[in-house]
Amino acid sequence: MKFINKKVLAVAVLGALASGNALADAEIQTTNTVYAKEIALPAALTLPVAWKLGYNFNTNETRYACVRLSGAALPPTIASPTITGSGDLTAGVVNVVGNNVAFFTISSDPTATIGGTSTDIVTMPALSITANDYNTTVTASVGLYDNPAAAGACNADKPAAQDPQRIPGSGDSKPLISFKQAYTLKIDSHKAVSTVSVDPSYTTFAAGSGLNAFAGGLGPVTLASNATLALVPGGILKADGTPIALADIFPTAATLKIDGNFNSDWLDSAVFTGAALTTAGDEESVTSAAFDPLTVLTAPNSFTVEANGDGEIPSGIYQASMRVTPNTGYTLNYVVGPGSGAAVDLVPGIEETLITADTSVSDNAANAGQIDQDGVKLMTPLVQLAGGNWLARLAISNTGTKDRTFSLKVQGFDSEGESSTVTVNEPNSFVVKAGTTYVFDNLANTLTFTGRPRGTVTAIVNAPAEDIKGVYQLVNTAANTISNINMINPSNAAAGGH
Repeated sequence: MKFINKKVLAVAVLGALASGNALADAEIQTTNTVYAKEIALPAALTLPVAWKLGYNFNTNETRYACVRLSGAALPPTIASPTITGSGDLTAGVVNVVGNNVAFFTISSDPTATIGGTSTDIVTMPALSITANDYNTTVTASVGLYDNPAAAGACNADKPAAQDPQRIPGSGDSKPLISFKQAYTLKIDSHKAVSTVSVDPSYTTFAAGSGLNAFAGGLGPVTLASNATLALVPGGILKADGTPIALADIFPTAATLKIDGNFNSDWLDSAVFTGAALTTAGDEESVTSAAFDPLTVLTAPNSFTVEANGDGEIPSGIYQASMRVTPNTGYTLNYVVGPGSGAAVDLVPGIEETLITADTSVSDNAANAGQIDQDGVKLMTPLVQLAGGNWLARLAISNTGTKDRTFSLKVQGFDSEGESSTVTVNEPNSFVVKAGTTYVFDNLANTLTFTGRPRGTVTAIVNAPAEDIKGVYQLVNTAANTISNINMINPSNAAAGGH
């Protein structure tokens, strides 16, 4: 028996490969196609699969080609592919294995001299590919084998070492389908400021606050503008392979809900450009009548509030959501299967560059706008004038470099059959000078009670919060005892106040 030298055998194999066939790698020609994430799944997405063969056939040669999909399913029957290029190759009947592998024969002319076929393009015509997951990128893998069993397994997505029966150079793997949200919903959010510098405090807006450049007053103040519904550029496709439009996804009827403080004590009106607003019974939200988002949200629009000048305009954030039921065949909650087309509350993202005149919000939750109060409030929840040797004092400290004006706001109490009312003796206007403390030595000289002398006192100071501190003090003049209680900043109570 003769044994072949290993080096001679290796050279022979290399020579056979070079003369035979795998001269150019296969390459999938179909680019990654981006479909709208709003397509209700499961859905059949129409797409051809084409690839460069990457193998040079000899005369009268048959090989087995395959396509494997990951992340989607092939149709049960597929028409025979076409092969363009040399004109010397013919594709056979396609066999579908399971739901994600298709294989078929490729045969060369049995009599003619075959030219180079490695650059021939194999195309499976307009496959109806069933996709089931918005978060999966559908990948196609192609390969060429010398027997149907290997082609039916079609491990072309694996490295060559794990798929030894694949003809060298004939394999490729590439993303075929991905999903992307096809629309954006954005809003330009603004901040208005209710001001302490009028009497009574916080019943009007500060000059120049909000979007509108008014001279201060009741409003209207624009809290949000240019809520915009738009397509994402780039030609994202719908299921039939044509570019999607907003009207494919969105109906002509939607409603807008805005959560926030719509208390009639201060609010005169809340207006949305698109449709009339109705205030909820608890005055914690407004809801619009039905409007067409395809016209209202593609044109200038705004949400404004106007004060009545009677009640205090409170600090607060306003949050918008648009309730909409997508058109048939589309979803906005990205749930696969039944229920995918349900009504959804879409929350706009804040985009503060939609217009040039901007008053940015300081809270990212305030997508429909924000109202702040200037100055600072310092509260002592319970003031009690005990009389006798007891004094109730109040001290307001100013660590800043400017003199600051302030006033007192008071309220009585009602508990267990007892009640009181309280007023501030005029004039209710005080100044705490820079770097000093203003002391009310005896609140009995400042406050007038009817009924039991208990109540709440709030100092409203026209100053930055970081400059002002306050203390409520109980003094027993006979025993020379003092009890100090820090006043609370209601806007910062979670952080411990002052």
